[in-house]
Amino acid sequence: MRMTFAPGWTQEIRPEKEREDLMCYISDTYKAVNGFRPRYDHTDHTIEDLRNMANSLQDEVVEQSIRDEKRYLQKKRDKAAHRRAMKYYTNLKPRNDTLKFALLDALEA
Repeated sequence: MRMTFAPGWTQEIRPEKEREDLMCYISDTYKAVNGFRPRYDHTDHTIEDLRNMANSLQDEVVEQSIRDEKRYLQKKRDKAAHRRAMKYYTNLKPRNDTLKFALLDALEA
């Protein structure tokens, strides 16, 4: 079985070492999502608990990836809109009133 560690990265969970692989996956993925490793002991958890934790973390990774992609696309659209606006305002005549027109349009919006 393969689990998503980060966008484009997966980790293999081998059946013969499933407990160890899940504990490693949980530790690494938790750090990737939260910035620090979990501080609790996984030895008392059942294999089913570990699977559920791993699946939950995998879902978080996918959701975070989707949010990051949306944020990136919005930033890209904002930059393109800014470039278009700057091109429009710098081509206005006379050039010394460019800032004035830009500010007036911004106040109207």
